[in-house]
Amino acid sequence: ASSVSALVWEKCIEGNWTEIQPDELLRVTKCEAQPWLLLFHLLCTPSCREAYSLNTFRKEQISRLRKFLNNVVVDQIPVLEDVMRYMDELSIMDVPETASTGHGTALLMQQVDSLREEITSSRVVSDWDAVAREQFDTIFSKVKDATDQTLRLISDVYGESGYESVLASTAPSLDVQLSSMPIREVIIAVATKSGSSDRTIDCFRLDLGDEASS
Repeated sequence: ASSVSALVWEKCIEGNWTEIQPDELLRVTKCEAQPWLLLFHLLCTPSCREAYSLNTFRKEQISRLRKFLNNVVVDQIPVLEDVMRYMDELSIMDVPETASTGHGTALLMQQVDSLREEITSSRVVSDWDAVAREQFDTIFSKVKDATDQTLRLISDVYGESGYESVLASTAPSLDVQLSSMPIREVIIAVATKSGSSDRTIDCFRLDLGDEASS
C-alpha cells in the first residue's frame, strides 16, 4: 500500500511556525507586512527617495517584486497602492548604470574604535568612579596653582622679564637676549594757560649722559 503525505502550509506567526489552512494563505501576517512597509518607506517617502538613488541593478531587483503585488495584498495594506504605482512608473523610467555618489548614496560608513569600545564595555560605572577617584588622589590633588610651573611660566610672560624667560626656556639653543635701550635724555613739556585763549608750552631737557648705562 502506498502512503500519501498531505501538503501542509506553515507561516511564521509571533515567532512560531504555525500551520495555515489553504483558504488563509493569502492573509498577510506581521512578518510579511513588515518588508512591504519597509519597501513603501524606501520608495515612496521623499527623504528616503533622495538618499536611495536608482541604477539598473536596483531597478531590476525592485521590479521583480511587482508580480507579488495584487489586489488581495493591497486590500490588506492600502499604502502598497502607491508602491504598485511607483513600480509601474519605474518600468518605463530610464535610470543610470551606476548610482550617483555624494548625498544620493544610502551607504554610511563610520570608524569605530574597537580597542576603546572593548575597554569601556568591559568596565561598569562603579569601576570608572574608582579610577577617577584614584587619579584625583594621586595626581590632580597634588597640583596647585601656586606650585604649578606651567601656570607660573604663563603668568611671568606679563612681567618685565617675561619675554626673556620664555625665550630662554623654550629656545635655549638660540643666542637671543632682550634688553631695554638705555635712556640718555628726557624731554619734559609743560603747558600753562594764563588767559582764556593764551597757552604757553615750556620744554625742559634733561641729559642723563653716561649715568643711564651705569
